[in-house]
Amino acid sequence: METSPQIPRGARLHLGCGGQPLPGYVNIDTQPSDRQPRPKADIFTDFTRLSLSAGHVSEIRLHHVFEHFRKGEAAALLARFNEWLQPDGALCVEVPDFGDTSLYYLLTGDLRAIRHLAGSQEASWATHHELWDARQLRRALDLFGFGRIALRRNRAWFRRSRRKWWCNLTALARKERSLEPEEARRAAEAFFEPYLVNREIELSAWLGHFDAMMGRGRGP
Repeated sequence: METSPQIPRGARLHLGCGGQPLPGYVNIDTQPSDRQPRPKADIFTDFTRLSLSAGHVSEIRLHHVFEHFRKGEAAALLARFNEWLQPDGALCVEVPDFGDTSLYYLLTGDLRAIRHLAGSQEASWATHHELWDARQLRRALDLFGFGRIALRRNRAWFRRSRRKWWCNLTALARKERSLEPEEARRAAEAFFEPYLVNREIELSAWLGHFDAMMGRGRGP
């Protein structure tokens, strides 16, 4: 278990910072491996194994990290972020925009749009496991206790840009209510519901991923 002694109370966290640390934040990333450039982090650790007390931090920020987690894991991360954040704490999540990127691909056939959604896949860490659009991201944040949700699109293909496939979605939200563990699990089930095709198999698997991620950082 990571006890996180270097994260002071009230800190602003930048998780999965890569080579772009932010001033005024505690920048966290893993040690480089398998073709990964060395991150410019303040703390080198797997942030999913951090152990933080309830209400410990004032802000959490992730840029092009959230899509690397399966839907059960992503749901658990939102529940854990809710726990870590102070009341009215801020959450910022940036992901590839499935809606705009898909539209760009349909209009142009530019295969780099698919790469943007699926990940570059040169290594295990470069694979995306979930697709997000504005509707689903807003819905997930609302289920896990966040409000005052503002969504911002970066529609690069509308502008003079060499990265016209680079269509991203940023969600800014505030923690409006805390969740007990039972509430968080019910929120996860509600989040999974519209995706289900084979309920017996899928719901059990996704809840298993949720439970495993919720257990990280809580000790043996």
